Amino acid sequence: MPRLLLNFGTPQEYQFVLRPGPNLLGRSAANQVGIEHPSITEPHCQLDLLEDGTVQVRDLGSIAGTYVDSVSVQESVLRSGQVLKLGEVELLFDADTPEELIIIPPAMSMDIPPPTAPAPPPQVGQPPPLPEGPVRCNNHPKSQAKLRCQQCGRLFCDFCVTTKRAGGALRKFCRDCGGECNWLSAWLLRPQQEERSFYRLLPGAFLYPFQGDGIILMIVGTLFYVFVEFVAKAPAFAVIGKGAVLVIFVFAYGYLFAYQMRIIASTIDGREEMPDWPDFMGMEDVGRPFVQVLVTVLVCVLPGAVSLFVFKEQDWGPAVAVAFFCLGALYLPMAFLAISLFDALEVLNPLFIFPSILRVLREYMVAFGVLAASVLLNIIIDFLLERFVPTNDLAILMLSGLFSGFVGFYLLTVEMRILGILYRTQQDELGWFKH
Repeated sequence: MPRLLLNFGTPQEYQFVLRPGPNLLGRSAANQVGIEHPSITEPHCQLDLLEDGTVQVRDLGSIAGTYVDSVSVQESVLRSGQVLKLGEVELLFDADTPEELIIIPPAMSMDIPPPTAPAPPPQVGQPPPLPEGPVRCNNHPKSQAKLRCQQCGRLFCDFCVTTKRAGGALRKFCRDCGGECNWLSAWLLRPQQEERSFYRLLPGAFLYPFQGDGIILMIVGTLFYVFVEFVAKAPAFAVIGKGAVLVIFVFAYGYLFAYQMRIIASTIDGREEMPDWPDFMGMEDVGRPFVQVLVTVLVCVLPGAVSLFVFKEQDWGPAVAVAFFCLGALYLPMAFLAISLFDALEVLNPLFIFPSILRVLREYMVAFGVLAASVLLNIIIDFLLERFVPTNDLAILMLSGLFSGFVGFYLLTVEMRILGILYRTQQDELGWFKH
């Protein structure tokens, strides 16, 4: 049965079992889920348990906001193992606990451990019982497992499964045997704290693309990066029509941006290896990140472009434009990180981005310097290749294109890794999801 766990993993753990239909959550006992805390609004949000077992959460205009896995939401579907944060209160959502294992603990002190239910005996043909406590992904021992295949019993992190539409809903499936994967129960999913500093993790970002299966992913990524650069020369596709060119352009760049956001997410999640390429379920999967990145770049570039046009007759106009372009370059990495995590264009507000930069100014300036150097290096390499590689030798031209693509994709991957490390180590200082 679906439930919410308060103070999960502690002797004071308490659980709220959701009933079918609407469940109000707020700061009084009159709600189905009542939690007396000053950061919770009365009422705060509503959780709807639908007939198919799906639980939807909807914010009711709360002051502190409603967050799912540190992402601000107005309305969202909860999945087992996700953390629902209301103000300063965190609740772990457990979707599939059998009814016979639901135990409502009485009031208890620190000295009295919560009651535990005996594990049911394994049945023939059923996967072996899981151990107590957090478990690790079978493919990535350093990553926490979040799903289990019901056919082969293997444990996976959420990057090691494929997403497919089945029965009108999106479901997770094992890449090895094709069996459906279920989210692990909440007591196996415990948050992990990063113990290493930004400066200790930063050097490893340059080796990150070659960890695990990174070599294969880098080869695929290089070919795709070359394809994206080729797509950027839209006239080459003029024969198939402008509409087809636009679709290919949006798909290529949108899919590349979606993967870069996936690298940031996997870094924050604690993974030390590159994630697999995201599943493609429709144009929305690539159209949304494409629009988000396009708007982000426009926000960073437009002030300089507008000032260059408005003050073109003034002697000091170019200097003002250069200042705005430099400010936009400084603005871009934090803006991209914010849009990747919040999935909302509202976070591009300068009143949000600039204070965030100031909170982690030292680490951000180091990250910005490394990112700027990577971009400059990529530009220099492309310039040298275009200037000195002969264009009459097709083989050399293709090799130079592949080398340029490899360097471009490598540097882009390192840049996203650095942004993920920045948030992973400085999330308390940024405080993005605390208010």
